[in-house]
Amino acid sequence: MHFQFPPWVTPSPKTFAHIEECAGGLRGYHLATEFRQQSWFDETNREATLAFERQHGFAHVVVDAPQGFKNSVPQVWEAASPKLAIVRLHGRNAETWNVRGTTAASDRFSYDYPDTELAKLADKIDQLAEKVELVQAIFNNNYGDQGQRNAKTLKRLLAYCA
Repeated sequence: MHFQFPPWVTPSPKTFAHIEECAGGLRGYHLATEFRQQSWFDETNREATLAFERQHGFAHVVVDAPQGFKNSVPQVWEAASPKLAIVRLHGRNAETWNVRGTTAASDRFSYDYPDTELAKLADKIDQLAEKVELVQAIFNNNYGDQGQRNAKTLKRLLAYCA
């Protein structure tokens, strides 16, 4: 079960309690947490966030997205659960990252990863895979067939890493 928390959800005792409450109702499922507000991984909160994920056995979600926005987080290539890590690829289109009023959500996530970027990501994913049983890469660049094509390329690149 993948929890993606919106940008207005910030680290606080109340938020941690809410996440624990959500997880309590889903015992038996493997849970993943994707935070979408930069303060989760700033100098003050990074280690506490990862410790919280580890304490509860949550899979950490590495987010690939445009940087420099409050609703983007840095890539934190850490494993919080020995079972699963997730890499979520939203694309790097900074021009449309916070655009509102588009015809479709896919307009915001229109980004075709170049092979060079996918190769760098494949190396990082391969390193992460050494720490967990399973890494799942999820493409959210969902304009046309960008995600499917990029996933096919990433799969080919990961085969070379193995």
